Amino acid sequence: MNILADEILPLFDDDQLSENESKINTLINSGFNEYTLYVNLEDVYHRKTQDHIIKVNGKNLEYNIPIFYHKIVLSGKGHNNQDLIIQIKTLKHEEYYRLNNYDLLKRIQIKANTSDITDSFSHLNDEEIVIDLDPRLSRVRRIPDRGLSRQNGTRGYLYLWLEFVPEVDESIKYENRWAESDDPDIYLLDILNYDNHSNIIL
Repeated sequence: MNILADEILPLFDDDQLSENESKINTLINSGFNEYTLYVNLEDVYHRKTQDHIIKVNGKNLEYNIPIFYHKIVLSGKGHNNQDLIIQIKTLKHEEYYRLNNYDLLKRIQIKANTSDITDSFSHLNDEEIVIDLDPRLSRVRRIPDRGLSRQNGTRGYLYLWLEFVPEVDESIKYENRWAESDDPDIYLLDILNYDNHSNIIL
């Protein structure tokens, strides 16, 4: 099954909403005993926490919130001794997509007629990652321990999706550079496994 990239990418994380950039790092009351916190992907990657004050039953309660979870449940800390829920949403990033809670995807455009055998980029932790441009390899690469942090301290995967962009007069070379069976959309479908295990109850 062939699914266009534009159809796949919006499914990665519908929490990545660029129009909420003005609300970043602000704890917003989104319902009874419910709050929403919008954060940067860089801060999530670096396992940062934020101090916020929540007013409950006339009292100001201060919490240090680990923003690398999707949802935090404060048992019995809300109004009427009910649970207090904090939803954490990651803002859209210019270069990375968040998926499977702990994995990252980065799309990399490379000129189809390049003679280079490697390419490189700087990751979120400033690490320089080198990419092998051998056309016999898959266009989708998976690098362990370069994704987001899990609850056990390990990290997810960083997926690289290589897009070879043809010049105007290079369309034929572009078509022939990769085998037809090496369809990146198939690999993307394999990694789109949504498991919501990044919640914590305190």
